[in-house]
Amino acid sequence: MKPIVCVTGGIGSGKSAVCAYFALKGLPIYYSDNRAKEIMVENPSVREALISLFGTTVYSNDGELNKEVLAQAIFNNVELKQQLEQIVHPAVHEDFNNWAQSQQGPVLIKETPLAIEKGDTTCQELLVVMASSATRIQRIQARNPEWSNEEIMARISNQVSDEERKKKASILVWNDASLDELYHQLDQLLTKWI
Repeated sequence: MKPIVCVTGGIGSGKSAVCAYFALKGLPIYYSDNRAKEIMVENPSVREALISLFGTTVYSNDGELNKEVLAQAIFNNVELKQQLEQIVHPAVHEDFNNWAQSQQGPVLIKETPLAIEKGDTTCQELLVVMASSATRIQRIQARNPEWSNEEIMARISNQVSDEERKKKASILVWNDASLDELYHQLDQLLTKWI
């Protein structure tokens, strides 16, 4: 199998910008969060388990995942969140392995926000995207204007600290400045991989 580089970082750090650039350069990208959401809708056994755990309101009448109901149920309930992860994470892991087997290219990129929290064993390299708290908050507010400062800070504090991320990183990318500066760092990585 090709080398796997996992891209992680805190909310608002710029993981998506990093992955979008790698995709533009032709690298295959697996978006763990997106696939998890799709699997929660598409996979019958996952759907059944989620309905059993959260009730029928976890899906809307048209069969889509009711993200708001799910988020409210798990936000301050560690036990429910762990049960959700025990249902979804194995399905995502299997989906990733199937995806990885079918990919071409010198390296596979896996966007996985919880790589550190979950000890993702598929990661051969851990690329951590970092940005200052002020930059991250500004990005989060622009993307989610309906969130209060308290909601933003609660989400940030629910994640692994930047210090822990730095300790675990095999590759550290700073994303506090312009996209050109970010792309310059990424181009340096690409010359090593390609």
